[in-house]
Amino acid sequence: GGGSQYVQSGLSSIYNQGEKSFRIYFDAQRETMRGWVANARRYKIEWCGVGKSKGPKVPSVCCGNTDPNNWHYYTWGQSYIDLDATACEMKGTPVWNFGITGYKQIGPQKIQGSS
Repeated sequence: GGGSQYVQSGLSSIYNQGEKSFRIYFDAQRETMRGWVANARRYKIEWCGVGKSKGPKVPSVCCGNTDPNNWHYYTWGQSYIDLDATACEMKGTPVWNFGITGYKQIGPQKIQGSS
């Protein structure tokens, strides 16, 4: 992102997961991570869901990323972002995988997690 990924934690868990969406909370260890800070640093989530397609009963993979301006304030030091995977049209709840990136992301220093 635009800096300070090294002080971030709390991105290893997925909340409110379902067939079409899930939520990630972003927790800062040493600073106040308000929604506008995450937005200013252009943090975004790159995600993939692995599950079954709604059509033929075959494995399906769908990937996308979030708009880096959709972070919301949750509480002191925490923000959250909701991920919308409606376009994937998967049946059941997929296994979600994600990483956080931004416009200054360098190499493999992504923070990643999965459901």
